[in-house]
Amino acid sequence: MSEPAPREANPKPFEALKGSRIRDENLNRLGKRLVYQVHILLKTAHIHLAGNAALAQPSERLVKTVEEILEWRGVAHLHHEGDHLYLDDLRLKMDLEGYIGFTEVIDNFRRREIGSVRFLDDVSPQEVIEFAHLWMTTSTAGTLQELLSARGVQHIAIEPPSSHPPSTHPERVTQKAVAKRTYFRTITAVAEVMESVKLKQAVGVKKSKRVVQGLVDMMLQDEMTLLGLTTLRSHDEYTYSHCVNVCILALAIGQRLGYERSHLSDLGIAALFHDVGKAEIPLEVLNKSTGFTPEEWEVIRRHPILGVKSLLRLKGLDDISTKIIIAGFEHHLNYDLSGYPKLATPRKLTLFGRIISLADCYDAMTASRVYNRIPLAPDKALRLMLKQSGTAYDPLLMKVFVNCMGLYPVGTIVAFDTGELGVVLGAHPSPDRRGRPILKLIRDASGREIDGDTIDLADPTLSPTRRIVSTADAASMQIDLTRFFL
Repeated sequence: MSEPAPREANPKPFEALKGSRIRDENLNRLGKRLVYQVHILLKTAHIHLAGNAALAQPSERLVKTVEEILEWRGVAHLHHEGDHLYLDDLRLKMDLEGYIGFTEVIDNFRRREIGSVRFLDDVSPQEVIEFAHLWMTTSTAGTLQELLSARGVQHIAIEPPSSHPPSTHPERVTQKAVAKRTYFRTITAVAEVMESVKLKQAVGVKKSKRVVQGLVDMMLQDEMTLLGLTTLRSHDEYTYSHCVNVCILALAIGQRLGYERSHLSDLGIAALFHDVGKAEIPLEVLNKSTGFTPEEWEVIRRHPILGVKSLLRLKGLDDISTKIIIAGFEHHLNYDLSGYPKLATPRKLTLFGRIISLADCYDAMTASRVYNRIPLAPDKALRLMLKQSGTAYDPLLMKVFVNCMGLYPVGTIVAFDTGELGVVLGAHPSPDRRGRPILKLIRDASGREIDGDTIDLADPTLSPTRRIVSTADAASMQIDLTRFFL
């Protein structure tokens, strides 16, 4: 009789942590894929009748993902709490590309009073299709579970919401949720206009005006949350998210200048459409993954002029159309007119043009684009821009922008003398305290990732006291800023 195999020694703590992290990364990837596939399945079921071949592929893909999750985890339990989705006990990290799918799935859960969906081993594509159609016609978890059982669906279980309330203050949760919805609706509005311009179609801007008004309202209510959303990045939808970020940054400057609500809306529309000319740049140039040739740069530099032509075709700009068109034309001219396109007769730039130029450059510097995956850290971008004050940028507006963003702009990773790391959530509202921002602790003194407290460095009662000793680059440290602002 052979001796039993010796038991493996317990892994070293670091190896165990590494294994745990790899497992969580894989489960997060699979969980996000599951959410996306549930989203597509429900949208398809909303359009097509039962038995339609269009449902075959999304149901098969979902089953395949469930099988992979079951191999890793042994359970495929998708549920929501507050504004978050969980795969069993793992909170799924949202990203920009999947955010709309996440929010729509959560909204679906809430409307039908459903807390979770559990996919069991041996679930079949046909059961998934049956589940999708019943979901579309049922209002509550209990009714849906009864109908699933009556139809012989044995491998999908529906559960009501948890009785535990979310820990975040409900007013704050609601305000952040509104800000996020407004942000992504604005991206959708920009995308629709850009696609219409690309197809040479006349398009109205009523929807864009409405969403910009929503951004103005949020800016007046909760500037810090809205500025935080400008840290969200998408390689695939860079142009659209860039336009929205420039709009938000321009609104923040306009607010500091004392603009009334109506003037803020005008500025927001101008900023939102400042890059509309890029819709007419060939995608093989715009999305090139390497640096541009001199000839390609010439094509890129045409976009302000192309933007003027595109904006002239838009319907509904009315009395503010001149301001919008001129601002779009001017946003790369530079304060000293050293930029492009070259003017036959020098003239002073409009205030809208100078504001949008500043916001455009800051967001471009801090974003990772197709051809430049490593962005500048926010504080380094701000310091570089300060050096160009008076040449590229209006020096007075530059001071306003620094007062708005603080010495450590939103999204900056800072290291403290305590050995901890924090991410800047926003500048202190007092101009004399711009060097002491509001932060969230993200790593403790030993380097361990934590979901730490939000602290105000300007608070005299803060204990322990902390001093910023350096800043760090989120990209090089592989810190995903999205999870702190979504």
